[in-house]
Amino acid sequence: MGVVYRVEHVAMGKLAAMKILHPALTKDEAVGRRFRREAETVSRLSHPNTVQVFDFGGFGGTLYLVMELVRGEDLGVILRRDGHMPVERAAPILMQVCDALEEAHEAGVIHRDLKPENILVSRTRDGNDFVKVLDFGLAKLRDQEDIGQVTARGALVGTPFYMSPEQIRCEDLDGRSDLYSLGAVAYRMLAGEVPFDAATSVAVLTQHLTEELVPPSKRRPDLNIHPAAEQVVMRAMRKARDQRYANSNEMRRAFAEALAAITPRAVSPTTIMAENRRQTDETDGAVTVQGKRLRREDIDAYERALELRRKLRLMVPALALVAAIATALVIAFRPVRISDVELEPNNSPAQATPIASDRTVRGQIGKKISFEESDRDYYTFHISKETSVLHAELTGLPTMDLKLEVFDSLGHKLSESNIGERGESEDLPNLRLSPGDYYLSVGQVWVSGQAAIEDFKNWYLLTAAWHTLQPTEESEPDDVPLLAVPCPLNRPMRGMLSKPGDVDYFRPIGDGGGTLSGYVSGIDGVDLRLVVLPSGISAGPPGALPSGALLFDKGGVGGSEKFDGVPWKAGAPAPLVIVERKDPRLPPGKRVPLLNPDVPYALTLQLH
Repeated sequence: MGVVYRVEHVAMGKLAAMKILHPALTKDEAVGRRFRREAETVSRLSHPNTVQVFDFGGFGGTLYLVMELVRGEDLGVILRRDGHMPVERAAPILMQVCDALEEAHEAGVIHRDLKPENILVSRTRDGNDFVKVLDFGLAKLRDQEDIGQVTARGALVGTPFYMSPEQIRCEDLDGRSDLYSLGAVAYRMLAGEVPFDAATSVAVLTQHLTEELVPPSKRRPDLNIHPAAEQVVMRAMRKARDQRYANSNEMRRAFAEALAAITPRAVSPTTIMAENRRQTDETDGAVTVQGKRLRREDIDAYERALELRRKLRLMVPALALVAAIATALVIAFRPVRISDVELEPNNSPAQATPIASDRTVRGQIGKKISFEESDRDYYTFHISKETSVLHAELTGLPTMDLKLEVFDSLGHKLSESNIGERGESEDLPNLRLSPGDYYLSVGQVWVSGQAAIEDFKNWYLLTAAWHTLQPTEESEPDDVPLLAVPCPLNRPMRGMLSKPGDVDYFRPIGDGGGTLSGYVSGIDGVDLRLVVLPSGISAGPPGALPSGALLFDKGGVGGSEKFDGVPWKAGAPAPLVIVERKDPRLPPGKRVPLLNPDVPYALTLQLH
């Protein structure tokens, strides 16, 4: 959503954190008004377990928040390093999050993006974990009317691993949506794994809607997860919100009871909470390890001091602007060094190795970052003028299982390929990209509790090619109705089914006034089927055929499919035509070799 700076109050020398929101969130006045409304509400939250917002505003079209600076680590970093947490440590952390949620929900603020990365953990003087919840209400700035529009941008409102079913369905949310997300976070803490996982964001969202939740103890029987803690997680993550905890206070009590059942002679959670609050009160609302917090009057004093000095500094912005323009021109015209070999260090987007289209680069997964985290190689490229299609291929390494990911300039993951096993290649055949900067990431598939692998002997080969999107070319994402690809009539549309159970939606171009027919060519070794949703028939839940849908499935493995006689009245919405890959449904984490993911089919639609 933006960039966070560590800043210093000039007059007082106190430290704070300033979040500068990305220009994409501030490009119109409506977003600015919404930001001020949300920021004003969030700034009234004062719970010790909530990151405090001291000031907010805009300057030159840029919106900013000034918040307390929290020293410590986010929970995501801790979990990636440690793998999982025992209940004795996890429960007090989760209870403090419940406390923060209670105040926010009473104020009408729904977090909407509760995840480990938004939970900051520091230590009190006596060694206890102290929690600060970050970014209350800010996810709403990215909210849209439907999940399809958000998926089309590659920027989901929330994080797929932790989103509630009602948030995925774009229904009105209440505090129980946050409780579902917190249950998913608790699952990740106790089991060391997310509750649902798949190759794409859409697949993860589908699992939240339709798949039965596997209890943490069955997912990780080696961890001996206590039934009392597991019961809290399973109830919090029920798909029907009225079957979950009624509020965060009720969920907090359930965590406390689970902790008491596990450690009956330990210091009670209530005592820990009281001690944390006592330390907070003694330091005027801040945790001792944080130091004193900035207050509203601090900001007012600073602004008054600035006003007195402003006339003496009129020339400074002009000189700074000239310097910034000169620097930008130098950077803009500096030649980009394209390399055929990865340029280390390149384990972050800021250090990414530039690559050119259709030019192979080789790299190694060398020195690991930590015990569980392998070396990670980033590559960057630029799409200049027109919407393009990316095709990326990654050869395998005999020593490890690799995955290939694509990110945009804001850090949103757009797609990934994680189909192959150890030594097998990965392929991303037809990802649609708008003009802008993008990043490819190559790394070892992370397995909780297992040591990362270093391989200084073998090289992988990465080839990324992109070209302008053609009118008769299918591109991803197109696996929900709102992202259906426009399909011209009487011209073959080239498409690919590049992942298990892949689904491609097409919407014929035209005004109707006849009957629609269609033909799709076969793919060797793959069983296809065609589904047609006539005008006025809405798509049902993922994996289910709605009433009125027409199914055509006679060709078998490697065979073609066709249909005809589907009515399309003049002026009526176009029918939807769906090409599906019929792969067997497998348990989560189970993978089989995927046949011909980059072999195209041809779909031809005609109006009679």
